[in-house]
Amino acid sequence: MVTVLFAVAAHLLAPFALCIFLKPGLVLEQAVAVVRTVAWSVVLLGWSNVLVSTMRASGAALVPALLSMAAIIGVELPVAVALEARFGLTGVFWACPTAFLAMLVMHGLYYLHKEKKDGLFRQPSLALGAAGGRAPGA
Repeated sequence: MVTVLFAVAAHLLAPFALCIFLKPGLVLEQAVAVVRTVAWSVVLLGWSNVLVSTMRASGAALVPALLSMAAIIGVELPVAVALEARFGLTGVFWACPTAFLAMLVMHGLYYLHKEKKDGLFRQPSLALGAAGGRAPGA
């Protein structure tokens, strides 16, 4: 929710903040569009980072890192090149949410696969029976 609130703030305040640095005109409009695009894509990145953090805390660090690199190299770069040819500079910045969405999907699928396969990411439950029905330390 905090990330969404920051994205909303960036979306609403972008024109005012950028007016400090840019004169009104086409460049300002394009800069506002870029800030808004990237701000909302950070929400996707945040969701992906939550999954990655859970996986890394459980010991799975290599595959999530490789999936992140695959999203950047295999999705963001080609999409940036393709969209830049069609839409110009604005298209380059649309590659960012595309890559973050791909990252989120890949991390989510890997999480589901590993959880279904061997329950790797489940938190161990508290074993009250081992302490004679008492909480540990009681």
